[in-house]
Amino acid sequence: MRQGSILRKLGVLLAVGLAAGVITDVAAAHNVRFGGSLTARFISETNVFKGRVTSTNDACEPGRRVAVFRVRSGPDLRVASDLTDSLGRWRLVYNARAGDYYAKVLRRDIGPGDHDHICIGIRTTTFDIPPRCGNGKIEAGEA
Repeated sequence: MRQGSILRKLGVLLAVGLAAGVITDVAAAHNVRFGGSLTARFISETNVFKGRVTSTNDACEPGRRVAVFRVRSGPDLRVASDLTDSLGRWRLVYNARAGDYYAKVLRRDIGPGDHDHICIGIRTTTFDIPPRCGNGKIEAGEA
């Protein structure tokens, strides 16, 4: 066998190998979205907002920043935030005034490198905190 023929075959094999590697890298980079839910409630006796982030992927639950907002004219006011624990639970103390509130968690990418593994952002429905008297209880005529 001639030397030129061997080098030519080696070059072809190298080119095919490089092309396969590029195609494999393109195929390996992908996008995946993980759904979830966010709960929130306010306990007026203790001035505590609490809830939980759940997801179809357990990695989307811990370490998420949950922010609580008060609805107002203009941009809503972020009143407090907390990080979820290992089970997705969150809890924060805030002396909330009467009004409408909601909780929100932003999207997060948990995929390595070029992989987009997206934990979706979630917003709760708006819930009302009624007026309270000094002891934290809702009195007759205040609701």
